Amino acid sequence: MANKLEVTVKFLGANSGYVTGSATLVTIKRGDTVRNILVDYGEYQDDDYMNFDRVILGDSIDCVLLTHSHLDHCGALPLLFKCDDCDIIPFTGKIYASRETCNQAAHILWDSAKVHTLNASFSPEVIEKYKTMLSKLKRKAIREDAKPKEIATLDSEYSYFEEESGVVLYTIEDAEEAIRHFHPIDFKRGQEYVDITLYEGIVARFKPVPHINGSCMIELTATYEEQRYSMCFTGDIGRDNSILYNRSILSVNPDVSAIVLESLHGAQRETQTIGEARNELRSLLYFAKKHNKTVIIPTFALDRTAGLIKIFNEFMDSGFNFDVYIDSPMGIRELQEYIGSYKTGTSAWFNYSDGFPFSTIRMNVIDSYQSHMRLTKESGFHVVLTSSGMGFGGRVLDYFEHYVQDRDAIFIFPGYLVEGCPSRILHEAKSGKVVYLNSRMYIKRCRTFWIDGFSSHGYIDEKLALLSLYPNLRHIFLNHGDDESVEELSSFLIDHEGYDEDCVINPLYDDSFRLL
Repeated sequence: MANKLEVTVKFLGANSGYVTGSATLVTIKRGDTVRNILVDYGEYQDDDYMNFDRVILGDSIDCVLLTHSHLDHCGALPLLFKCDDCDIIPFTGKIYASRETCNQAAHILWDSAKVHTLNASFSPEVIEKYKTMLSKLKRKAIREDAKPKEIATLDSEYSYFEEESGVVLYTIEDAEEAIRHFHPIDFKRGQEYVDITLYEGIVARFKPVPHINGSCMIELTATYEEQRYSMCFTGDIGRDNSILYNRSILSVNPDVSAIVLESLHGAQRETQTIGEARNELRSLLYFAKKHNKTVIIPTFALDRTAGLIKIFNEFMDSGFNFDVYIDSPMGIRELQEYIGSYKTGTSAWFNYSDGFPFSTIRMNVIDSYQSHMRLTKESGFHVVLTSSGMGFGGRVLDYFEHYVQDRDAIFIFPGYLVEGCPSRILHEAKSGKVVYLNSRMYIKRCRTFWIDGFSSHGYIDEKLALLSLYPNLRHIFLNHGDDESVEELSSFLIDHEGYDEDCVINPLYDDSFRLL
């Protein structure tokens, strides 16, 4: 007899070697009723052209479950409402997430829409000038035997300006429409996590994880008569030892049959503890002070800015004083959300053992673009926190312009860098060599350091601890990893943890799997 309950999962992002662009579609059929539930809908940060190739989902989706507010998990939500040029009706359902995630994602989406609008506003004259510059850069790169990947990047940039210039991925109005559909949930009653009823026979349970403020893993359960099926979406797995957050306290759930597991860091053990990363940062700042160097730290605007503010306050409390400039408008807006969440005294995320971590009273907050531009021309020892960490956009571009070719500048990257992103390209370039960042050519004279101990993503120990909560898994789907990381994790789970080869799956983009 055919199942009366059917569950299918389809992978629409953060697959096929892409680390970002998270999107997973779950289709649940209960008798004659079908529900389509989208878990996360994020922008691609490692390939902007993929964002324009998104399938328009619109009202084919019944609801969205959002694990957390990073751009690569929430940044494509406005596309659900951008259906002007097609026959699809815009999305009308709810976007479920923790209250903290809803508040923070609102800032992220608004800022992202502003950037997309700005990037698409070039005049025809500017576009032609830019295409000419790219052609010259490509010819120069070929003469200098640049890596094929660098030449391909220039080709992609040229294609973008030839085909997509003037096309806005989404507008501020689209972002605001997405924000209006946010539905904050109360995921806990007393000490117990509660089921959020999405539809008859379909519930979601949000469980806090120490990745960023508000981040959750989600257990989704469907029932129909005597049948039952549960699966888990990890979102991004946090670290047990964190600058700001509590360790996860989760219970075993034998009902879960499938998990979609983040694969960043592959099967790596922790290469640097938070304490070691903190000490390395302190040593670099002592070096910069001694030699009168300018330090630029491109942060990931959410937790990394907040965590570094906490660390800088600790350095100053110990007597090591220096000038800090926080030059990230969105980072400051997000910091206010962190402060509000922290001051409730009941946050499910923050560690309250170290007093108030977010004071900026001894720091300088840059509140205007004019002040930002003056700061980019300052020399001598001072520390700048700016964004974005990957180097694709934001105020860091002006710091690239003024400091990449400055021998008295130091760039410090505090966490994971996607392969091929401008910040990683800069770090991996040798001193004195030509480097192409966002299609601008520089000669690298600055020094760069990558402190991976500040990564907010868990390593293999955290992954195994999470998998141990689900002893009856029949499917482990790996996402959010480059090809090397996914292959490494897959082999480790099969060869060292005893999972069956048919259990561990590396889904490609648009792959669909019938689970029940």
